[in-house]
Amino acid sequence: MAISVGFALGATTVTSAVIIGGAVMMATTMLVTAAMMPDMPSFDDNSLGSNGAMVNAVTPNAFHEFVYGEVRKGGVITFQEVTNNNQYFHQIIIMAAHEVEALGDIYLNAELSPINSSGMVTSGTYANKVHIYKHLGDQTTADSGLVSATSVDSNFKNLGLAYIYMKCEYDPDVFTQGIPVVTCMVKGKKVYNPSNNTTAWSDNAALCIRDYMISDYGFGVPSANMDSTTFIAAYNACEASLGGGASNKMKCNGSLSCGVDFEGNLGKLLTTCQGTLYWSQGYWKLKVAVYSTPSVTFTEANLRGQIGVQTKSSNSSQFNKVQGQFADKEQEYILADYPMITSSTFITEDGGSVYESAMDLDLPLTTDSALAQRLAKLALYRSREQITVNAEFDLTAMSVEIGDTVNLTIARYGWSTKPFEVVGWTFNGDEKGSTISLSLKETSSAAYSWNNEETAIISNNTTLTQIRDGLTISNFSAVNSKSIQTDGTAIAEFLVTWTSATNAMVDFYEVEWKPTTDSGYAVARTSDSIFKISPVRNVEYNVRVRAVTVNGNRGAYTSTTVTGGGDTTAPAVATGLSATGGTGVITIQWTNPADADLRYIDVYESSTNSSGSSTKVGSSSGSNFVRPNLGSEVTKYYWLKSVDMSGNVSGFSASINATTNEEVAIKGGGVYRAELNSGDTIDYAVTVVAGQFYFDGIQSPAIELLEGYKYKFDQSHSSNANHPIKFSTTSNGTHGGGSAYTTGVASTGTAGSSGAFTTITVASSAPNLFYYCQNHSGMGDSAGTPNTKTTKVLTKLFKYAYGDETIEPAQTDRLLINDTIFLNEDVAYIFNGIGWDAQTQFIDGNFLATGTITGNKLSANSISALGLTLGTLADNASGERLELNDSHIKVFDSSNVLRVKIGDLS
Repeated sequence: MAISVGFALGATTVTSAVIIGGAVMMATTMLVTAAMMPDMPSFDDNSLGSNGAMVNAVTPNAFHEFVYGEVRKGGVITFQEVTNNNQYFHQIIIMAAHEVEALGDIYLNAELSPINSSGMVTSGTYANKVHIYKHLGDQTTADSGLVSATSVDSNFKNLGLAYIYMKCEYDPDVFTQGIPVVTCMVKGKKVYNPSNNTTAWSDNAALCIRDYMISDYGFGVPSANMDSTTFIAAYNACEASLGGGASNKMKCNGSLSCGVDFEGNLGKLLTTCQGTLYWSQGYWKLKVAVYSTPSVTFTEANLRGQIGVQTKSSNSSQFNKVQGQFADKEQEYILADYPMITSSTFITEDGGSVYESAMDLDLPLTTDSALAQRLAKLALYRSREQITVNAEFDLTAMSVEIGDTVNLTIARYGWSTKPFEVVGWTFNGDEKGSTISLSLKETSSAAYSWNNEETAIISNNTTLTQIRDGLTISNFSAVNSKSIQTDGTAIAEFLVTWTSATNAMVDFYEVEWKPTTDSGYAVARTSDSIFKISPVRNVEYNVRVRAVTVNGNRGAYTSTTVTGGGDTTAPAVATGLSATGGTGVITIQWTNPADADLRYIDVYESSTNSSGSSTKVGSSSGSNFVRPNLGSEVTKYYWLKSVDMSGNVSGFSASINATTNEEVAIKGGGVYRAELNSGDTIDYAVTVVAGQFYFDGIQSPAIELLEGYKYKFDQSHSSNANHPIKFSTTSNGTHGGGSAYTTGVASTGTAGSSGAFTTITVASSAPNLFYYCQNHSGMGDSAGTPNTKTTKVLTKLFKYAYGDETIEPAQTDRLLINDTIFLNEDVAYIFNGIGWDAQTQFIDGNFLATGTITGNKLSANSISALGLTLGTLADNASGERLELNDSHIKVFDSSNVLRVKIGDLS
């Protein structure tokens, strides 16, 4: 058997020029290793480690592989044949698609198999049974042994291909597992070195990248378009150690496949030196990851337009640790994890362990563990240099190009000769003049040093006052005070003072206070260092203050406790109480006492006429209170207590009681489903107008979400962008000091984008909630969670079921009874659990309409003074039953035999 395999080689050239204002200016482009940006490319590692390097592929359309540096690998089988009546097996294995420096140690099924000068394996499992003949790719003739032993002729030369000819002599005791897998230590391609004009084997990363760029299986760039100056500098940089010894030079060791696109292979090569490859002024240039001394200093005098500064990367690209795999030579070149690089300093700066984020950095052409760790740390440190600048400069910037390092001195940013790397360069020219647009990325020598600590990266952003420093509050105190009103009443107060924070960027102070037994703080802002809290009660308070800067950084709280004093006389009780029941509500009214410092009335409620069992249900600063959500025909008892400005509380008032009406929900607009099953989803259409949520076109409504039901808040409208809905047990959510409520809450998509929505399935006994915008204060309102169908709940269910958000259920010519029977002046409907069945025969008060009313539509406890034609009524269709007719009564037994007949006996 003979297998012939065809191989395809590809090449491309890249040229670019732009004509601007009559002059030809070279456009600049670049290919940057992912660690610098730092989003990593998705590499195809099928040819590495246990994913493919240690196998021999047999396929008619295999792609060529090429080897840089040194690596142990398998190859592609291009020929197999058996001869001498199956005594000998012959095969050709292509190890590389080019001439190599050496084919070294041979492994048969992972067993090191020494060979002698004649190619015979001399020891191990396959001793004296396998011959190995190596060809480095520089051969000009076919293997003579192969030609003499097989069907191939002298034209089977495999020119330019490094290959192994393996000959096996059959022995059933040796080849128990079939033909062994052959792997070989390959010392790969010879590459050109522009520093000494020689071509020789090297694992220098810069030389390997240059070779791929000019090779026909790579980009096929003419050598004349490769910039010798930058490649020589890159070569020398790769020869220098990254720290910790010569083994940590930037090396390239591994194999690449023609089956991977050019950019994919180039991306792998660039990981070996964290390099930047760019096209500038007619040449391809390379800069590897070593710090370059700035070549020029730009000041504000060089600016020719607005400057854009971004101080932080997005959360999705801000990393504080690095993880990934490399081809570990200590583990037979299989893919293995290198030790994760984790920075506790960066994690702390990012907000703690909850914000840990790992960069995935695979190093497929790195075989040394120590070097892999150094490259990973280098990528992490460079990614933490996060400041980017985009600005237009004068023509002084003509002297720089991509990859150069420049200094910026701009006082208002606190930059004095701060180094930046040029990552973008554009010429702008018209009749008004010419400028250079530069894109700059923060850099520093510290980011390239193995021995530097993370603090060197964090502390070099600016010489301005650190926004998080100097926010400590000192000399804080809160003391009792009081104000005397014109009517002579005393209002108890606290006078709060402190020494201003030293940070020059403090915008205001947040003062917060609460009775010690309460859970939530009241909050106020002031730009002064003195604040009056009024009124206060005669209880102990917690008082605290913190500084807030112009960009929202908040200092630590400074706290104290203080007990209110002043007026201790309780106000009189309310009089003239009355209570009126309504549908699901009771309204209580009263006459307030004459006390000038009356603050509000507390309302207490009980199901029995005992104030001792009552609980507070609310407060009112007026003379009435509406108690909602009580249900149908519920009786409640009420008492009132008066509270004055000093927190003094009266005793209970006289009691009053009322009973709610029987609930009758009014419907209109036609026949529709007004009752949904628990678990159904009710929609709200959400928009945002002038910084407020609108639900179904209503501005920030107070809504009620029924326990056991699922509600969907559709945020697909574009006005919802940057306004994701959240829920909390605290008014205004996180903006009011609370936290997000997550039970039963799920979000899909991004607010403002098609298909975006948030759902909440209201749990049993869920707390009353508030909805709010995650990013902006004051956009929401309350979201009560009743366990009965209140008026608000039913109103939403009516509108949802009807499919028209404009329908109002209060139309007097329609009536819904007990959620199951629907009447109007024309027809009756009965809810069947899914929809409404029209009943064309019904009772309208004067007569029974003609037609048939089936048994499951008629029931009554008693019928009196009723005259009608019955037809036939039976309590069972067959078997034992009683049957009534207009003229007789019949009784049947279980065997369907007539036993009694009364009336017409004919």
